Amino acid sequence: MVGSMSKPNKRKYNSFFIREFNQNGEVDMEPQYHYTSPDGFLSIVKNNCLRFTDISFLNDVSESIYMLKVICDYFCEYPQKFPRVEEAFFEMIKENKPEDIANLNVREVKYQLPLPIIKQRQFVFCMCNECDKLNMWNYYVNNGVYQGYNIGFNVQELIRSFDVEEDILDSFLVYYGNVLYKKAEQYKFLKNRFKKLEEVHKNDENLNHLTIKLRMFIDSFCAFFKHPKFEEEKEFRIVIEIADARIPRTDNHFVGPYNKKMKYDFYTKNGLIIPCLYVKINKQSFSRITVSPIMEAEITKMSIRELLSTNGYKGCRVYQSTIPIRF
Repeated sequence: MVGSMSKPNKRKYNSFFIREFNQNGEVDMEPQYHYTSPDGFLSIVKNNCLRFTDISFLNDVSESIYMLKVICDYFCEYPQKFPRVEEAFFEMIKENKPEDIANLNVREVKYQLPLPIIKQRQFVFCMCNECDKLNMWNYYVNNGVYQGYNIGFNVQELIRSFDVEEDILDSFLVYYGNVLYKKAEQYKFLKNRFKKLEEVHKNDENLNHLTIKLRMFIDSFCAFFKHPKFEEEKEFRIVIEIADARIPRTDNHFVGPYNKKMKYDFYTKNGLIIPCLYVKINKQSFSRITVSPIMEAEITKMSIRELLSTNGYKGCRVYQSTIPIRF
């Protein structure tokens, strides 16, 4: 059920800090597909590394804000269903104009909290549920020619890239699962979570603890709420939540006792400088490569097989898109 999203990973992994974000009991562990440009594909394979983008810099301008709009809409449609949660929520965002949140006209939400909390940041890696989707290939058209690849990832192996050898305190959280687009799914998730919060805090003398938990809840799961206009993307996301103070900035190396596989850096897109985390991954994560439509099939597949073999990737098959498009 949707409300189980904040539970630990039921011991699929050693670390207690890897969490599923699921809709129906458990996350579907079918392969997920990352569409990318030829340069992006080459960088991932050669460096055995994925780029997680700061959520504030993704192409959807409502990222991290949209969940607040959904919560506002929920309490407008179901007033006093969870009165303490509702009161805590509106008290927490009272420094913002409700119409700005409703219309997604705010870039940074002001929160009123009873106690200071450690600033958390979210870094996101996006994949798609489908391996050969035309509207995803359309992102990689250059001068009228499709030029792109997608990498099919074994999700369980990919998540193991974040695991530790034993139960130790890690410096970040990892969430993974499908994005929610439909209002009914989003409301179902909120209802289950709010029900638990209401029950746990029903006898509290004040709203302080509830407000802090609500703020942390929004931080953790805002990346899995998106506007229904984006539903065609059918996204599966991995989200790294890490305290700003714990981000490994020193000399841009992979540092820290348990996050040696990360480094903080920047890249450019459309003239914008974007913060990101580069994360080393297990080579066993790669399950298949798909070549975009139109590209010359045999010579392209031959070059990819050579690239994979040279860089030590075994058992990763290469396929051509089956979309019957001429140009």
